[in-house]
Amino acid sequence: MKPDKVFIGNIKRCTKYISHSRFTGNVFIGEECVNLSSFGYIESEDELYKENAVLVKTKNGGYIDLENFNSILDYLKIYKDDVQRDYNLWKTIMPTHSRGNNSLFVDENSLKPYFNSEDKKEEISIYQLRRRQKSAN
Repeated sequence: MKPDKVFIGNIKRCTKYISHSRFTGNVFIGEECVNLSSFGYIESEDELYKENAVLVKTKNGGYIDLENFNSILDYLKIYKDDVQRDYNLWKTIMPTHSRGNNSLFVDENSLKPYFNSEDKKEEISIYQLRRRQKSAN
């Protein structure tokens, strides 16, 4: 993978997620609802779940905690989630916003590049990244 896809950032957990609808509109053809539009706002609160996690950005914009890469099976689950854009299937790919109560998400404001500009020239594997992270701790 490219080193510019690796970041250090905070993971947060949503503790409150309430959707407030101000206007809802339905369009029916016969008895079948073909369109439902709802406008309003979401009231949410969150707490810090994990600080300074090593995160890998997927091609669809989600983030994966490096600790979730433990086996080839984990890699296949993550690949399947990324292709289907289903962030909740295995709870491994996290978006940058809350998706509901108790959901995990990445705090975009806390993201920093893991590598400096000199290190960004070569490709790096997940194994090399994990080994580098263990030696840093």
